[in-house]
Amino acid sequence: KELWALIGVSLGFSLTETARIIRQFRENRRIRKALFDELESNYFQLEHKKDTIKNILNALETKRILPASSVSSATAVFDTSLGLIMKLLKPIERDVIQNIYGRLRLVDKFFSEFEAKFTTSIKDKVSADPWTAFTSMLNDLRDSCLVTQELILSVLEKKPVDIYDRKKKTPIQGRVFGGVVTPEIIRKQRGA
Repeated sequence: KELWALIGVSLGFSLTETARIIRQFRENRRIRKALFDELESNYFQLEHKKDTIKNILNALETKRILPASSVSSATAVFDTSLGLIMKLLKPIERDVIQNIYGRLRLVDKFFSEFEAKFTTSIKDKVSADPWTAFTSMLNDLRDSCLVTQELILSVLEKKPVDIYDRKKKTPIQGRVFGGVVTPEIIRKQRGA
């Protein structure tokens, strides 16, 4: 009887643990898919942001100001599941995804502050030529949107770009910043 009881307890424990592992696997897969869906959404959202930047640049050429109205980037999955996401991803994937979301936040911040900063710059004469200064900032922002899209593609294609040279296994003090990152450089690194 005791042997059967022990077998029953062991079997019950094994079944419970197996069920837990399966549930956790499904949940991990669901969160990973939701993150990749969010990244895909942001890829297309960046198209809209680039179009908005283009329109603002066209307005600045004629000394007019257009509002930088845009829907904020999708960040709900990343923000609410960050702890779990960090466990699910490989270090290179984590690096790229954190870089992507950092860039998305910068774009959204620039858009939300654009009009106020531009009008303050003109009113307070912060810059000798705010039209040129903001044109330069917007061109940089457009380039960052292009880089972000390429980084998103690298993750979605399961070929994340090694932006911090982790594969080289060089000690962190020996790593050298590679310089300006362009969409072309990222395309080359991901083999596109």
